[in-house]
Amino acid sequence: MWKQLAGFAAFGAVVAALGAALSLGGQDSSGGPDIWMAWGPGSAERMPPEPDDLIITAAVGGAVVGVLVAGVLWAVGVRLQERDGIHLGRVVAAGLIGVVVGVAPAAILLADAFAGDSGDGYPVLVVYAVSGVFGYLLVLAGISGILRITGDPHTRATVVATAVALPVGAVLATVTGLGVGAWFDHTNTVPAWVATILLVVMILGATFGFARAWAMRRRAEPVAL
Repeated sequence: MWKQLAGFAAFGAVVAALGAALSLGGQDSSGGPDIWMAWGPGSAERMPPEPDDLIITAAVGGAVVGVLVAGVLWAVGVRLQERDGIHLGRVVAAGLIGVVVGVAPAAILLADAFAGDSGDGYPVLVVYAVSGVFGYLLVLAGISGILRITGDPHTRATVVATAVALPVGAVLATVTGLGVGAWFDHTNTVPAWVATILLVVMILGATFGFARAWAMRRRAEPVAL
């Protein structure tokens, strides 16, 4: 039950936060409805809410709705369980950790670029290329390691499937990130970062999940004891 509640809560929070962030695109930096504070007769001050506060509020609301939906489904007898032995959580987690560690140098340069640093003196393209290759190898090594430790019979098939699917997922994530940047006019704002990160994580997570499901269709490999 708790896994179902947590899963729906996380899904609701991500969807709500993403929707709130995207809804702020193209607006001014305040975003959202205006709030007016009255200090006395004939005196009022405009108090626009902060974008990050709006996103956090939406995420909390989405999580609450997700928990309520999961609770209702559980009460009427609907049980959402993953296929035995698929272990999507550990595969997706290992993949995302590899991506984060591998592309960290490129992400730092990108953040500096948004902050106004042109990157003069740095081999930017080389850093991007090395980070991409490093992240790719870390993802494969991480997934292989976690599955071998647990004695999974589809380790090799999962690694091969991930090796094939990850470049496609990376291209989709990159194009999506560029699209989100264009939606926010390439501004360095909290909603832009939140929307970009959430969408990229969702696409890459779906890529790892697809690779794992694809690998599970192959014949199980013998596991050394």
